[in-house]
Amino acid sequence: MGYNSVIFVLNDAIGGINNDPKQFWEDTEMALNGHVRGHRHAGQRLPLSYPVGNHANGATAVWNQHADTTGLIAVGGNHVTILAESYNGGKHHQEEDQVALLKLAAEKLGYDLVPKGECCMCVCDHPKSEHGIHSHSCAECGCAEYKKKGD
Repeated sequence: MGYNSVIFVLNDAIGGINNDPKQFWEDTEMALNGHVRGHRHAGQRLPLSYPVGNHANGATAVWNQHADTTGLIAVGGNHVTILAESYNGGKHHQEEDQVALLKLAAEKLGYDLVPKGECCMCVCDHPKSEHGIHSHSCAECGCAEYKKKGD
C-alpha cells in the first residue's frame, strides 16, 4: 500500500516556497525522513518543523507512516500535534473507526471516552447528567453498586 505523508505549511511561508520550490521540496523530503538542513541531528521523530524562506518554522513534516497506520492530528496556533496513531489498516472513514481513534487519544491522556448518558465511574442507576456524571459521588452516598471503571 505504500506510505502516506502529511505536510503542514504556514500560509505566510508560501512566498518562500514560490521563490525556491526546489529547495522547499528537498527540505521537505529531508524532514519527512527526520533531518533538517544545517542541523546535525538526524532521525528525529515527526512532527519536525523546518525553515522556508525567512520563516524558521515555515513548514512541518507531520506524518510519514505506512498507509495501514491512521493518525489523529490537531492543527492550530502554527503548530501540529499527533494525538493518537493506530496500526488499524488505515481505517477512519466510518464512525466506529473514528470513535476508536478518539478512545485511543483519550486513553493516552488518561481519560475514558463514553457515550453521552453513560456513567464512566459506576454501574448504579442513580440519575446522571447529560454528560454521564452523577450529581453526587456513589462512594459518598454508599451506593452498593459503586464500581470504579476497570474493577
